[in-house]
Amino acid sequence: FNLVEDIAQQDLDWFWYPFWFETEVLDQAIRDVSVVDGQYGQVARVTLVNLGGGVMPVSLELTLSGGDVLTESVPVDGWLEGAEEHTVSVDLPSGETLESVEIDPGEYLPDVNRENNLWEP
Repeated sequence: FNLVEDIAQQDLDWFWYPFWFETEVLDQAIRDVSVVDGQYGQVARVTLVNLGGGVMPVSLELTLSGGDVLTESVPVDGWLEGAEEHTVSVDLPSGETLESVEIDPGEYLPDVNRENNLWEP
């Protein structure tokens, strides 16, 4: 554990304890997606919730109507600050609409319920 933390140059207790010393699971979910007017045009507000006891950073993929795909990374800090929810705002190009939002599209993380990882209107 110390070797990995030395290489990462950060404290990874948020990872070690739930997954190595306890029986927590990872279940990140999309609670809500809404498009609102922001300061510089349309903003997609993606509300994420952590339904399991383990936490991980969140990788989001947003697909736009024009075919463009945006990726967003949400650091683990939001979960560690005691928040049950974490809200992410993503600026969209003007004229484009949001076709889908997906958590961990490459399925790299051991999420126990992938059915709540995809939002489509």
